[in-house]
Amino acid sequence: MDWNLARAFCATADAGSLSAAARKIGLTQPTLSRQVAALEDALGVALFERIGKKLVLTDAGFALLEHARAMSVAADAMALAASGKAQEIAGRVTVSASDAISAYLLPDIVARIRRQAPQITLSIVASNSISDLRRREADIAIRHVRPTEPELIGQLVHESTAHFYAAASWVARNGAPRSVAELAEADLLGFEPVERFAEHLNSAGIPITPGDFRITSETGVVIWELVRRGLGVGAMLHEIAERTPGVIRLLPDVAGTPVPIWLVSHRELRTSRRVRLVFDILAEELRRHAAGEQPRSRTQIGISPREKEFQCSEVDSVPGATKLNHMVDDHDAYIAKAPKDLRPLLVRLRARLARALPDAEEVIAYKMPGFRIGQTIIAGYAAFSKQCGLYLSPSAITSHADDIAAAGLKCTKTGVTFSPSQPIPDELVKKLALASRRGHNL
Repeated sequence: MDWNLARAFCATADAGSLSAAARKIGLTQPTLSRQVAALEDALGVALFERIGKKLVLTDAGFALLEHARAMSVAADAMALAASGKAQEIAGRVTVSASDAISAYLLPDIVARIRRQAPQITLSIVASNSISDLRRREADIAIRHVRPTEPELIGQLVHESTAHFYAAASWVARNGAPRSVAELAEADLLGFEPVERFAEHLNSAGIPITPGDFRITSETGVVIWELVRRGLGVGAMLHEIAERTPGVIRLLPDVAGTPVPIWLVSHRELRTSRRVRLVFDILAEELRRHAAGEQPRSRTQIGISPREKEFQCSEVDSVPGATKLNHMVDDHDAYIAKAPKDLRPLLVRLRARLARALPDAEEVIAYKMPGFRIGQTIIAGYAAFSKQCGLYLSPSAITSHADDIAAAGLKCTKTGVTFSPSQPIPDELVKKLALASRRGHNL
């Protein structure tokens, strides 16, 4: 029997229509229809009957389907074996991953693969469903579950975590939730199917119900864009969130939801040099992003002589303060390690600075969170044992000395200190940030 005819039969039985089956195997609908008709003529039986818009197997078709599937498995195994023996570092490699990982993490990794193996053609399948590697829907898959099929091999790259985030603009309008109960009352964005998503959160100790979500979508890219634009609160992998300017991690003292990152491939394909090369680069680069590592371009920060006013000597000069001397990679991590009663102040300050300086990039410079435009740090902040500090250009402090005094706050040459009992007004933060920007002629 011609395998192409059996393949057309299997695809049509699986899809339930000629058009869907044709799309699945890359044929035109007329071609697929002719192949199914040719198989029926060769066998002398009708394989399908039309009921409404669906094609349904006849009794004869149902009896023959398992035999056709056996041919399919044998043909796929032959293709896998042939592909696995291709030893040149060239050819096509298909990588399957969720839409969020495909959009936000893979581009940098793809750039490295292109530099290292320019003859490899990469096909990225951005899908939130699990690709069937046994049927060559992908050569390599990035999954969040361990493979169970004996033909597949999996490597646990790392255990990631997901947290709840909101845009600084959303926090400025609504305030930062202080508990999971307050989070449930926020503008929650959820993934479909929302019942399963809520169940997953519940198993991680976050009691959210399907009815708590105000907007839902099947795609992570849509949810994250809505979060970024200030339309609500959404969950995201911390590796992705930390690459997104202007978003703030909520409830920093609440543990994240564990999300394992698995790389999976077929055993036969792992003998292919091109597949192994892509697999190994993916594993290495995904590990580099583990634990919320920032891209190198965002952590290797240059600072001009004028910006040395933000160095630790100025921060250390705050009377009676013990500076947090921990190494962190981003604002979220810094706030999470601050004293618990100071965290809400820092979250609100960060949101106000982000709103006042919408085009600034969040960075860590001299162990302090800061906001940078170009190569200039416009504003920075720090946490101490009992109070916080906001650091700006000297001209900003000088020009608003009266406002600072009127708020009952103390200042140094380049900083203002405040505490839970004496917080800094939002409007004063905005004035100081804009004045600091003007002081740098930006």
